[in-house]
Amino acid sequence: MEQDNKLHFFNRMKTAIFNLEDYGKFLGEHGSKAIKYFILLILLFSCVFGFSNSYYISMGINKMINYSINELPEFTLTDNKLDVSNIVDAYDEDYKFKLIIDTDSNISEDTINKYKSKIYSNGYGLIMLETKMIIMYDKSEMFEESYESLKNNYGIDISNKADFVQLLQNNNSNLTIITFFIIITIGTFIIKLISTIFDLIMIAVFGYFVALFCKIRFKWQAPAILSVYSLTLSIVLSAIYSIIYRFSGFEIRNFDIMYLLIAYVYIVAAIFMIRTDIIRDATELQKIFNEQEKIKEEKEKQDEENKDTEDKEDKEKNKNNNENNEDKEDKNEENPDVNNREPDGSEI
Repeated sequence: MEQDNKLHFFNRMKTAIFNLEDYGKFLGEHGSKAIKYFILLILLFSCVFGFSNSYYISMGINKMINYSINELPEFTLTDNKLDVSNIVDAYDEDYKFKLIIDTDSNISEDTINKYKSKIYSNGYGLIMLETKMIIMYDKSEMFEESYESLKNNYGIDISNKADFVQLLQNNNSNLTIITFFIIITIGTFIIKLISTIFDLIMIAVFGYFVALFCKIRFKWQAPAILSVYSLTLSIVLSAIYSIIYRFSGFEIRNFDIMYLLIAYVYIVAAIFMIRTDIIRDATELQKIFNEQEKIKEEKEKQDEENKDTEDKEDKEKNKNNNENNEDKEDKNEENPDVNNREPDGSEI
């Protein structure tokens, strides 16, 4: 068990995914090891998610820079009013992003609503009007800000296309991407940690009742420890899926249900294997006990036989002694002079 306690993080991950028969070893450890493993597992997921999204953002900024240099028409932004020579209606298939620029001062609300509807049907987008910009994401949420507010509140001061390209290039520096990575990783870690704790509670409760069904009496922390390791494959697959979805847009329907289903299957399989180990150990102990009883009986039998032999030898010895004594008495009776002769002084 001392050797098992020295398992490092990735060894534990490998055991949790591929060696369900070894889950019983985790129950012999202190609960703090499972907590530490769980936190590191969520941190690993958060780092993977943060890296993939930061890289995705960096690629998006590069793409926007190339578009701005090669395709975006010249524009000017003076007195907090945007002026573009012609209407822009562009769409990027990879990022599902739509850009609409219309700086007509007499634009109607109906036209703006039509632009919003176009973005709703595509997913994400940006509408740039004469005095303000509208960012839309998740097909419903909006961020609307005037150019004056952007300048005063965020320090974004752009007067033409060259300034805009320079702003994008500055925001695609290594320092900026690292900042994105840190922010995304920390935010993901907090959200994932809270949501996964609720998953752990449900899986642990389920595991407790499965153990009762299998006639195994667990302490309260045992199902919690098993649920931590049972979630390993689910979290790893979730990290892989987040990367695939981010860069390909491939979506798996009901992935969240599959995510939990895998953990439930793992904890059930682990409990049944632990039950098998308990039965096997009990059988081995019974064999050892029976063997010890057999040895004990043989020893008692041997001791009894030895005792009988000793008693028989003692009887034979006593019999021989008695016979010798009788022979001696007979000889004394045959020679009474020897026994009755008085000393004549020659014995001195």
